[in-house]
Amino acid sequence: MVKLYLLGTPRIERDGTDAGLGLHKAQALVAYLAVEGQPQRRDSLAALFWPENDQSGARANLRRCLYRVKQSLGEELLEVGQETVEIAPRADLWVDACEFQRSLEKWLPATDAPLDSLDPECQA
Repeated sequence: MVKLYLLGTPRIERDGTDAGLGLHKAQALVAYLAVEGQPQRRDSLAALFWPENDQSGARANLRRCLYRVKQSLGEELLEVGQETVEIAPRADLWVDACEFQRSLEKWLPATDAPLDSLDPECQA
């Protein structure tokens, strides 16, 4: 089981211990893929995370980063294709931010009103 904590200081655990990714971009990549929840194009990820590199250098950095993530978090977490990358649909992944979002959707009334207008006591 991989747990991704994004609320507060970001950290990733695997089977209850720190995953030891060490690379901020690797953590950011996993977080981005988890929150987006759909396949991402390799070229887009490379440009997003390594804008200072040309396309070939950025894609090489992405390959190394993906290798590091798979080594640290397990082969089963990511589904890596030739052109896309995503969190594997059957990955055993828990994300605190996604859980928080699900809780909000469950407990807040169905309304189109902005959250700060639901209760006058909440307004500052």
